Amino acid sequence: MKQINLIIITLIFFATIIAGCQIHNYAYDGDIEYEKGNYYRAIESYNLAIKENPNDYESRFYLGISYFETEQYDKSKEQNLWLIEHNKLVANAYHELAYAYLNEEDLENASVFINKSFMARKPNEIPFEGYLLAAMISFRNNDYNLTQKYVDLVKATNEDYEISLTKVQSDNKTSYIFQYGESMEMSTGNFDSPKEAYDDLINTLENVK
Repeated sequence: MKQINLIIITLIFFATIIAGCQIHNYAYDGDIEYEKGNYYRAIESYNLAIKENPNDYESRFYLGISYFETEQYDKSKEQNLWLIEHNKLVANAYHELAYAYLNEEDLENASVFINKSFMARKPNEIPFEGYLLAAMISFRNNDYNLTQKYVDLVKATNEDYEISLTKVQSDNKTSYIFQYGESMEMSTGNFDSPKEAYDDLINTLENVK
């Protein structure tokens, strides 16, 4: 009898191991598709990952970006609001919310959330992408002095960008920055590097006379 029980326990043990090995890593699938720029496939995989583990905050973060890349801004905001509510990647979530609102032309909320992103970080930890987004928002708000300030901060936090910028003129040609805002996402393949995206913004601002 003891031998039979031992056999049963052993079978259950190995069955558990086999079942564990068969668990699919949807988050990994999502990461692969995300890196390839296959955002719709990434969305599908990340949603499956979150279904298995609702607290998978990294999958939620990249799901939010994937929704953004496919212009599903409400769904993108939903994921970032979840992150803020659960105190995960808060500064990044505020940044993504600002970006979503900018693309919806809601400049008031874009300004609110980029500032919250700044407040959620130490001053020396604000990435150049944050200042770059703030410059875009300020430009759209026709606040050219603030735009200049943020562009200078981009340059100050990135020594590689040895580019001079003439003072931005207030000619209200916001269409330039809007077109830039739609295309600046490096991961879409429009730019080969962050520097190329930055150069595009500089050229845009210099041509607004």
